[in-house]
Amino acid sequence: MAIKRLTIGPRNHRARTWPEGTDPDTGTVFSGRLPHLPELVVMIDAELLREPPPSPFLGHDEFDPEGLLSGLLLHKFVRLYRYADNGPPPSVRPEPPPEERPVHTGWVVLDPPNPNHPGRRVVFFREAPTSYTTSAVIGNAADVAAADTTTDAYRALDAVGASERRRADGLAEQVAEQGVHADVYVTRREYLAKATRRMNRETTVCTPEEALTLVSLYLRQQGEFIAAKPDRGSEFVMNRGLFYWVAAGELLPEAWRWFAACAQHSAKVADDRMTYLGQSLLQRVARALEARDAVHVSSNQPQDNDLKDEALANIDEVLVLLMGAVDVTARVAHKAAGLPDGDVRHAGWQNQRWLRELGGQAPRVAELFVPESQLSDVINVLRLLRNSVHGVALQGLSLMEDNRPMRNLVGLPQDDEAKLLEAIARLGGCKRWSVVTHPRPLGSIFEPATLVDVLFEHVIKLLNAVMSRTPVEDLEGVHLATEHLGPPSARGPNSTWNPFEEWTRLSIRWQLGF
Repeated sequence: MAIKRLTIGPRNHRARTWPEGTDPDTGTVFSGRLPHLPELVVMIDAELLREPPPSPFLGHDEFDPEGLLSGLLLHKFVRLYRYADNGPPPSVRPEPPPEERPVHTGWVVLDPPNPNHPGRRVVFFREAPTSYTTSAVIGNAADVAAADTTTDAYRALDAVGASERRRADGLAEQVAEQGVHADVYVTRREYLAKATRRMNRETTVCTPEEALTLVSLYLRQQGEFIAAKPDRGSEFVMNRGLFYWVAAGELLPEAWRWFAACAQHSAKVADDRMTYLGQSLLQRVARALEARDAVHVSSNQPQDNDLKDEALANIDEVLVLLMGAVDVTARVAHKAAGLPDGDVRHAGWQNQRWLRELGGQAPRVAELFVPESQLSDVINVLRLLRNSVHGVALQGLSLMEDNRPMRNLVGLPQDDEAKLLEAIARLGGCKRWSVVTHPRPLGSIFEPATLVDVLFEHVIKLLNAVMSRTPVEDLEGVHLATEHLGPPSARGPNSTWNPFEEWTRLSIRWQLGF
């Protein structure tokens, strides 16, 4: 799974509410003030919300993506509404008078049909503590959904029962879009997951797992890096650097053994260059994850030329950082295999001559990159895209089709297009990589966020495969024990939480969409 994309429609100019920010710690002129984004509006099917959200210390059966999302939705930057087809349960008491009508705080309520106003349903919800809002859903979207038999949604029900379930699903989607103008609607409704004809043009319909990636991306852009929020009074938070550092360690489990060997060797020979080299891999992957976030942020806005430039700059950063991380593993393999130090500048998984030399000393790692192997194809895609920084830059273009919103896309490098398409075809195909080939002058173009996500998945597998086979135990002074094969398990003397605990690492993995 990747980070879910927001639906961008024509209502982007609508008035939005900005949550109250806090003053920065310093008074310098370039110290920003958060938040710098308006509040995120979310509607969720009530049965999906855990109240209270589970503590991460309960175990993984309770602390799952759905439970983690329930906690993040409590954040002060998120405006949350619960919804149920039949309204709030009896246990949820409405606000007492002097309200004009009962209002259920935290809920959006759909009034019964009014025969005097067919095709119109009234929606009530609270936007502010001292007032309520009335809106309406208008149109025949629910009727269209009820009559839609093009999917196998609710196949286990009879025709009438399935039609009514589809109607309820279509109506719920209308409430999210027209009623509360939600940015995100969190649901597991079967019809909404399978329907291809949708009348919603504004609200992003998500599963809890998909919504978690979007909500977390939004919070990270607000400077909020949260491992868990089990209730309104507590949370486990990190700074930005630690969040992405833990993410890099979680995505690269083979790096623990590999980096421990680099550090032990440095200590033995009294030369810290191998320690810094190993650390550089984790630094670059962590920074590449930040740049990946920036690609997604630029893709989740109404597109224009400025955002196109931002996406291109961040794609370049991802490519350079990931290629740098891959090159680090080649240099460590060169050292571990005992190849001459003076030849280390030739170390590179794309260098066939160097691979032959490496194969004589460390055949298990060299054989990963035989021509047209999966990892060889990954190297070719990464290096050919990265090589654009040495010549003609990746070119962006804006495309508008069938009155849909503008999309910013990027073209494959023309000189290497054929080689890239051959490798991509063996790595899942153009559709998976979002590559579409047109006649010139368009050529082969791709959607930035999708390609970056797929590339990340492949490069992470490559790095783990290489590190697992690199004979770092052969480095001088290396004596690896069980504690060197995974993240640190001990907590600090004044801490009740180790940021490298398994639940923390899983939380960050889920939030990043891996």
